[in-house]
Amino acid sequence: MPDGNRVVIMGGTRSQTTPIPVPSAEIFSYSASSSIKIDTLAVLQGFGGYILYPTVFVLPYTSSVTPGAVHMFVFNCVGGAIMSLFTDNTWREYRALSNAIWPTPGYCASYSMAGTSVLLRLEPESDYAAEVVMFGGFKRAISQCECDQETNGYAHRIKLDKKTVDDNRLSWKRELMPSPRNLNDGVLLPNGKVLVLNGAKRGVIANLRDAALDAWLYDPKAAAGSRFTVLAAASLKRYYHSIALLLPDASILVAGSEYGECTEACAHGTPWLFQHQAERFKPPYFFSGSRPSIISTSTATPKYNTDVTVGYSGTVTGAVLVAPAAVTHQVNMNQRAVKLVVVNNDTTNKRITVKMPPNSYIMQPGYQMLFLMNGDVPCMKASWIKLVL
Repeated sequence: MPDGNRVVIMGGTRSQTTPIPVPSAEIFSYSASSSIKIDTLAVLQGFGGYILYPTVFVLPYTSSVTPGAVHMFVFNCVGGAIMSLFTDNTWREYRALSNAIWPTPGYCASYSMAGTSVLLRLEPESDYAAEVVMFGGFKRAISQCECDQETNGYAHRIKLDKKTVDDNRLSWKRELMPSPRNLNDGVLLPNGKVLVLNGAKRGVIANLRDAALDAWLYDPKAAAGSRFTVLAAASLKRYYHSIALLLPDASILVAGSEYGECTEACAHGTPWLFQHQAERFKPPYFFSGSRPSIISTSTATPKYNTDVTVGYSGTVTGAVLVAPAAVTHQVNMNQRAVKLVVVNNDTTNKRITVKMPPNSYIMQPGYQMLFLMNGDVPCMKASWIKLVL
């Protein structure tokens, strides 16, 4: 959380031996070194049994009415809410994300073991306006064979900037993807684009087939209808329990998968097939030949709204902070990127001074990867810094 002390944990199961989903929101306190509160939330109860890993993003602003409150986007399948967590650890539903405004009835999007979602890069030029995009999912109707379950062929976007949320003008926009896809992973790149990998074109959870091998590059700033670019295809099928995450050199670690191809006849369960090979995916900027390098940083523990000077080699035009990943079941629980304000760029002496985010709602305290950028091209290796209050 923005206070640097609380961690919110939503969903999960009753225990390791009792795998029954529970609609709970638990608050862990670092200062107390323990869980301090567990609540049953109506928004989670409304998700039914599908609450193992609800999609949750901390929005980059606090309440105008109750300063200090944390607004969170909470979503599962087709609906959810903007929830407010107050300083006294009480909850309130601030805005509903009604199922009625979902533009693809009958199809789930982001939640555990389905489609994936990304909070797009926060940028000072737009006053750090928040926007979420979701990729894929599946059709909710049960087919005779789970292997043949239809998958969701759309990407869905929703604006979550403060004015839109305060005015309660929430709405989704959708666009066709290159193909339907389920159990895919979305990785937010330092340049603000999104890489989509893994998954299948048919099936659900453990029963999948027709692997989605192509990687896609999604450019959120391109015109609708031209945002997707199909990239290289993988040689390994990655289904349930696969992951993808950003590394400090701006490549992508791709790993995991637990099941093989769903049987054609659907008369037998899908066989186990643990994938023990990891892969490294290199996005197009790896082949640009113009990647700068970080030589030095003036501090490794900057405070908010303070300047950091970074020495570099090569050409640099800007800088971005990217949070380290924590991903499972197509849910990256810590994915976040913030473009930094450039205070001064001394191209003669190769030093750039950038300002840290204005507050901890925009980027939470803790360790972050600092990438220098040459346009859309990130540096050879990020420097780790620790944002402190």
